Amino acid sequence: MGKNRMGSDRRIPEGAGSKVSFVFEAVTYEGRIEAVTERALRVVFANGDGPQVMRGATLTECRVHLRGIFADVPFGDLSVEDTDCVHDELVLHLSGEDAAVRARLAFAREALAELEGRPSMERPSELFPPPPPVLPRLPGRGIATEEARRERLAFASAMTGVPLDHMEETSLSAERLAKNIEGLIGGVEIPVGLAGPLLFRSFGLVLAPFATTEGALVASTTRGALALSRAGGVTTRVLHQQMVRAPLFVFRDVGHAATFGQWIRTHVEVLSKEVRKVSKHANLLGVEPYVLGRTVHVIFRYTTGDAAGQNMTTAATWQACTWVLEEIRHVESFELEHFSVEGNMAGDKKFSFLSFLRGRGFRVAADCYVPRAVLHEVLKVSPEAAVQAHEHYMSGSFQAGLVSHNINTSNAVAAIFAATGQDIACVHESSGGLLSLQLADGGLYASMLLPNLVVGTVGGGTHLPRQREMLQLMGCLGDGGAARLAEIIAGFCLALDLSTLSASLSERFVMAHERLGRNKPMAWLAREDLARPSFFDGAAKRMRGDAAVVASAEPLEGVIEPRIAPALRARGVTKLMGLLPYRLRIDVPGAPSSEHDVMVKVKALSEDRVLAMKGASGAQFAKAYARFAAHTGVEACESRELGVCAQTEPRLTRHMPAIYDAYRDPSRGAFVLVMEYLRDVEWLDASQWERAHVEAALDAAASIHSVWYGRERELLEQPWLGVPPSSERMLEAMPLWLALAEYLPSDLASDLVEARDAITSLGEWWPVFEQQPRTLIHNAFNPANLGFAGKTLVIACDWELATLHVPQRDLAELLVHTLPMQRAEPDREEVAHYVEYHRRALERATGRAIDESMWRAGFSASLRELAIHRIPLAIMAYGDSPPPSMHRIVAALRSLLRLSSSGALWLK
Repeated sequence: MGKNRMGSDRRIPEGAGSKVSFVFEAVTYEGRIEAVTERALRVVFANGDGPQVMRGATLTECRVHLRGIFADVPFGDLSVEDTDCVHDELVLHLSGEDAAVRARLAFAREALAELEGRPSMERPSELFPPPPPVLPRLPGRGIATEEARRERLAFASAMTGVPLDHMEETSLSAERLAKNIEGLIGGVEIPVGLAGPLLFRSFGLVLAPFATTEGALVASTTRGALALSRAGGVTTRVLHQQMVRAPLFVFRDVGHAATFGQWIRTHVEVLSKEVRKVSKHANLLGVEPYVLGRTVHVIFRYTTGDAAGQNMTTAATWQACTWVLEEIRHVESFELEHFSVEGNMAGDKKFSFLSFLRGRGFRVAADCYVPRAVLHEVLKVSPEAAVQAHEHYMSGSFQAGLVSHNINTSNAVAAIFAATGQDIACVHESSGGLLSLQLADGGLYASMLLPNLVVGTVGGGTHLPRQREMLQLMGCLGDGGAARLAEIIAGFCLALDLSTLSASLSERFVMAHERLGRNKPMAWLAREDLARPSFFDGAAKRMRGDAAVVASAEPLEGVIEPRIAPALRARGVTKLMGLLPYRLRIDVPGAPSSEHDVMVKVKALSEDRVLAMKGASGAQFAKAYARFAAHTGVEACESRELGVCAQTEPRLTRHMPAIYDAYRDPSRGAFVLVMEYLRDVEWLDASQWERAHVEAALDAAASIHSVWYGRERELLEQPWLGVPPSSERMLEAMPLWLALAEYLPSDLASDLVEARDAITSLGEWWPVFEQQPRTLIHNAFNPANLGFAGKTLVIACDWELATLHVPQRDLAELLVHTLPMQRAEPDREEVAHYVEYHRRALERATGRAIDESMWRAGFSASLRELAIHRIPLAIMAYGDSPPPSMHRIVAALRSLLRLSSSGALWLK
């Protein structure tokens, strides 16, 4: 018999009670079924007791018994396909051409296959085993006491063999939960995080408790809440609230059904009186009969106050229908064949078109106008990109046949429901939100409609102490609490949807979930990945053509780790990062192999920098840095360098290492450059720099700055740029600049007393930058990142902090790092020479005149920014032991600030 997947046999254990009987030549025989295929039975007769038949013989009156599958089922006629004799046993292979026979055999084979995967039992496995004679009963049924809870817990543990130790202790009161749950054994704790605060225009700032185990959810919602709050807050309104029940009436014919539909419309007042007999909170708004043939679904619509009202309206509807049934009985010719208090048209715990259009629970809306600047700074997206993505998502929603359109409102709804004691089963219908985005006044108008949000602040699980505290946290206890809760949920749904939509347009979406939320650890890029020659195939093709392949990739000595690596290891983060040299052997068909040395740069992530800074001195500084890290220019630095290095403008690329390939995999936190190994580039210590070196660097800077000079709008549209500094962002991050000044080592802080004055007057001098043309700057333009290929060609590395700024910013950083400090003060004429040299070099590179006074004002302002931002951050990155060179840099900056602020720098 065949052994392939479709024709393989299914063996049946001996003693399983599986047999076949048939008649041959007027004699009845019975044999044991040993195996079943899709088209045949393998039947065994012990001691040769079977019939003496030839191949092709027909067996009649065949009946098959497969325990648990067929119980002595007639199979019709079977033919002998094959015969053999094994160990004195006669074996027949029986098959049938009848369609019913083939169908039964195919079913039997699959049923046996399913049984094979089940754990063995003392008795033979059966597809439908009979129930035990006596079913075990859960102890303490209907008893709501702590003793009964523990008895049930012990019973479950004994029956299943699972210890259930973690369920032993609970803060829940069994007695208080008698109306909420049956068979209580304990509670399952869900972590609760705080999202927000979110500014509501109706009632101020609100924190929302999110009960969830999905990492990144709270962070994403808080990010969206920050954007909406900075935009002025959300406007929310409850449009209406109602709870519905839809009893079912079935009559003899459509005539009676239609008459009943008309009749019940005219009796709302008396039905309302019946409702008030059982509930003082349920208020009947009206009834709507829907006639379908002889069936009538009647939708009862109620308001229910601060209760969600499902149980309340069930009782009220039953009372009203009891009166209806009594009235019908008085009309003898009116034949009611069937009644049910709910005919499934109410949409209870199900999302339906009717609920979406007419509402069930609260129909609540939230909206907000978000200016372009806030979108850029907080959500890292433009209004146009957000609207376009939203249109694409809507197209996908239509293709999928979704009733509503949103990004992930169910996350916010479920998290708040779980935290506040709502009916979790209502998450499905309650999260059917409708997100709308439109361009407006240069920014974005966003709205969220939740048409059937089923929530309450009384009843259900809202009386539990922790859930009640969470409702109190949001100000949702007391009269009107349910409406406030509905508005809060709508606002946070809008915040989450905007944040998720924006994040999904960038690499941050994957990275946030991988780093914050997944149960599996991040599969960081590893040395093993670089050991695979195929990793370098892109670089090989760039160097030697499309036919090139890498035969081997050998690591070389000389790995350079980033400065933050020790701090990260101290916090338990071990990952591949830094500069790693490799020697590649490249093969090209028809040509000799060649060896090429390359440098692999594995980027640290912006999150790594934030994490490393948490070890800095001073809790207040660490807190301020974590809050305002994005304002320092580190946000998305890993993807920014890859974006800069992808540029092809010769004025820029001649001052960069040659880039052979770029690799990015956000799911692994991998951002990698394969670039030129700069063997012939000379790296000088700052003390070795002379005038010729500074001027060569300024010529390179002018070439780099000329590429985007005055093209700010174009540069801002580049997806890799990130959010550049601005007056608003710098003022917003004032707590960070003050914390930096406070927590600097005392010996360095005394040399930067001017920094605090620069912070307090920031609003006065920062606008100087925005009054003159800006460009792409390196933003770390100092000897650590500048090398010389020959005497005049300067190569700039490490573009991760590149941003939109005035070109004088790179000039100022270069000078504070390279000015010789053998004298007590820098040479005024020398400094003025370099400032003017850079201005004229940029004029030549751009062909544009640059105002001298504005240029000098931009340089002076750049010194102030270095004093409050760049230099203090560099000091803090060293922790408690900054190198001696930092003292020289700080002294140079102090001297330049004094010269600049006094005006002496520009004296002739």
